[in-house]
Amino acid sequence: MNSKENEMNIKERVTECLFRLGIEIEDDESFELSETITDSFFFITIILELEQEFDIEIPDDYLSIDLFQSIDHLTEIITEKLIK
Repeated sequence: MNSKENEMNIKERVTECLFRLGIEIEDDESFELSETITDSFFFITIILELEQEFDIEIPDDYLSIDLFQSIDHLTEIITEKLIK
């Protein structure tokens, strides 16, 4: 599997994780994750769901709602953690 295919697979898994938490993404180009996060508890719930799905630990440096702007950015963070 090449890196582009791998990134698409990660993006699909991220989208599925968010869907399980009640976040539906119709157009990921205009979707801003930070707008759907209603409070810090929900934000932590998202982080935990992603960490379990990908068997990673998202570093504290990334634990800011402002950094979770788009699905693509979230995919980049997870891809970076999976490579290390």
